[in-house]
Amino acid sequence: MFNVLFFLLTGILVGIVLHKRVWLPPVAEKLTSIAIYLLLLTLGIKAGSDRTIMSRLDTLGLTALGISLFAIIGSVLTAWVVYKYFFKDLKQ
Repeated sequence: MFNVLFFLLTGILVGIVLHKRVWLPPVAEKLTSIAIYLLLLTLGIKAGSDRTIMSRLDTLGLTALGISLFAIIGSVLTAWVVYKYFFKDLKQ
């Protein structure tokens, strides 16, 4: 946990120091995308090499589908409620 907070705070400090650099946001966005793709790749490699996960993929897949659907439904409903009660007056 300390490592995560250390790198987060270091990144914030670097962002504060270099915030006027025009090249920084596009580079940071590109590096973030590359890091996410590498994390997804390593996650896929780990899941694909785990025999337990692969043998239970049908059950895990249905569970993951159910969780995903409920997460999407919950997010949409929450966004609708927030819009309705907090941004209702902005329509006019």
